[in-house]
Amino acid sequence: MLRKMKLGDCLTLINGRAYKRSELLEEGTPVIRIQNLNGGENWYYSDLQLPEEKYCSKGDLLFAWSATFGPFVWDGDKGIYHYHIWKVIPKEKYLDRNYAYYMFQSITAKIKSAAHGSSMPHYGKGFMEKLEVNLPPIDEQRKIASILDRSNRIKQGIEQSLSVRNEFLSSVFLDIFGDSTIENRYQRTTIGDNSLTVSKGTTPMTHGMDFVSEGIPFLRVQDLVKNPIDPLFAAKAIDQATHDFLSRSQLKPNDILISIAGTIGRISIISKDSPEMNCNQAVAFVRLAETSVLRHFYLMHWLNSRDARLQMAGSSVTATISNLSLGKIKDLKVPMPPLNLQLQFEKICERFDMISTHNGQINGLVDSITQEMLT
Repeated sequence: MLRKMKLGDCLTLINGRAYKRSELLEEGTPVIRIQNLNGGENWYYSDLQLPEEKYCSKGDLLFAWSATFGPFVWDGDKGIYHYHIWKVIPKEKYLDRNYAYYMFQSITAKIKSAAHGSSMPHYGKGFMEKLEVNLPPIDEQRKIASILDRSNRIKQGIEQSLSVRNEFLSSVFLDIFGDSTIENRYQRTTIGDNSLTVSKGTTPMTHGMDFVSEGIPFLRVQDLVKNPIDPLFAAKAIDQATHDFLSRSQLKPNDILISIAGTIGRISIISKDSPEMNCNQAVAFVRLAETSVLRHFYLMHWLNSRDARLQMAGSSVTATISNLSLGKIKDLKVPMPPLNLQLQFEKICERFDMISTHNGQINGLVDSITQEMLT
């Protein structure tokens, strides 16, 4: 039998600590920020002695409540969690910690819809504590969490297989086309000479429009992590009217995406059977012309090559790319291999995309099982 409870009655949320820049060091206890939970490697440290409740250990449940929303299970050594993160301590009588992780995943969309603030959306502890959930008995929670743990391992296996796929395709690219930083097999052409469009998106709020909880996926830099783009991975969405208004940045199949602000130089592609999508001003897209001597899969993988990175950075191997303009993208000089070699590589990529589609279907099935188990 399900029991309706307020979250504040079945768990405790402990705020992290805000830091002055002078308190952050190059060594000491790691300070865990939201970007670190999302895989970012730019770490800060502190030597301050804090109450024990301000530290987290491996296995602790954390929840990001600003900008990026959602639960995380901390998998590192002892650290100090930052102000925009709560440590979640379930009351064992009512809530199993593993079950709580999946429960938070299932209600994250609802939580996002209640966020306020345009530059850094967030919400308060009071909102979270008043949120009502339906909880099964604690023994049933543990059984459900055990099933979902096994389902989650399937998704982790898929992520690992995608990583292996990307490494394989990169090596095949080098085998077929060589390393154009050390050999000049082919004449070069520019992206601008082969493109129908090289453009970027905009932010809906600039035009008095806002995001919606469900709708047309709206891509940002953080969404450019899979090839092809997974529409379900996009955290933001816009309605049809906004999409129609932002017609300049409506994305089409085979568009190549490049992040040009924030994390510079992330590359992805829109699949040929993708639904409608749009993007913000930090995402540029290249749409090749029908007369192009470059194929989209070849160009996408070349943009991930050392040759392309050096051109983007301005020739220095160690240069930091501070910005990437549309003009610079158009001027990139791309080796121009024979069409038959590009098509050969494209067929290999398409075969692996079929695997990605299959994996996406499995992920969708796992997600539907999760929702079914939690409702």
